[in-house]
Amino acid sequence: MAGDLFRRNRPFNQLDGFYTDWSKHLTERCLPPLLIFPSDAKNEAVLGDIRAYYDTLDHYANKNTILYFLLPSWRSNSLETPILLLGDINPLLFTSLVQSFVDGLDQDPVGTYSTLSASWKDLSSELENTINETVSTLLRETREAHEGFIRRFSNKWVSSFRGSQSGTVVMETATSVTKEEDGGGAMIMEELVRIFHEANRLRKSTITDIAGVLNVDQRAVFLESVCKLLAGFKHQDQAFQNSLFDNLLIRQPMMQQHDAPQPPPPPMNQHQQDHVIYVGNLAPEATKDLLLERFKCNYHSPTVAKICFDKRSGATYGFVSFEDEREKWDAMKVMNRKIFLDRQMHIGPAAKNSI
Repeated sequence: MAGDLFRRNRPFNQLDGFYTDWSKHLTERCLPPLLIFPSDAKNEAVLGDIRAYYDTLDHYANKNTILYFLLPSWRSNSLETPILLLGDINPLLFTSLVQSFVDGLDQDPVGTYSTLSASWKDLSSELENTINETVSTLLRETREAHEGFIRRFSNKWVSSFRGSQSGTVVMETATSVTKEEDGGGAMIMEELVRIFHEANRLRKSTITDIAGVLNVDQRAVFLESVCKLLAGFKHQDQAFQNSLFDNLLIRQPMMQQHDAPQPPPPPMNQHQQDHVIYVGNLAPEATKDLLLERFKCNYHSPTVAKICFDKRSGATYGFVSFEDEREKWDAMKVMNRKIFLDRQMHIGPAAKNSI
């Protein structure tokens, strides 16, 4: 699926669909492997997909399309603007993400980030200096390109009113400026393309450098948050509104997801129950009776449990139904990462209230 997603023969007018497909790929293909048996291979696969995403954007960005990438038509939420840079996320947000994990070490009961402080301190300072310097340069170059475009646009538009000429509409003027070879308009668009490519290289290198100082579990948590962050920018799209992750994004603060990872669970059978949770990362020897008993030790209303096995990934996961909705939500918060048969459970809401 990833190969088809990142294909280079997509018509430009289908790129809105590319963003939708990318968001679904993040939530349905990238996130689940990170939450079930994290490994170097799975981390590298997700990193590879993130790099391929930026490479695909670079491939389609040219002097005729660059304004679309700098101001994507589907990004209509003005609340996103403060953390966007040149069409995508400011690289400093990635370092801030890890810094928030390090700062919360005293709230990290399983010690995921307890070994990170020393190595992160040096890299954080180095990354921050590099990012600030590069971003400052990119913004200055962008401003200069914008000023050049404005000068050419103004001259061309005003000239359209002189003599017997009728007034030229704004879009016609803007389009003609971008195509001017002699007047420099095309050069301005090429400069914006170069700046956009440089911004994407900075984003890729920032994510890669951060992942490089993390161990397997830390890298999985970091990439999980990056995937949710990238997918979150598309969640206002109607096709994405129906996904499980959209509901999770609304319910839980973004920076606290590593405390309660929420994998998108596979579909369940259609026998209606009350309030169901998904339980991932189960040991192969787990049974429905043992799983139900594990939750009955803490709650009064668990009624039914189910165990499933994914032949493709080798993962064992399950579902538990509650009569009391309050206990369901409390269990997702309190029981997440608790030990069951020598493994930490990964708990989240199930896609449907059925088991």
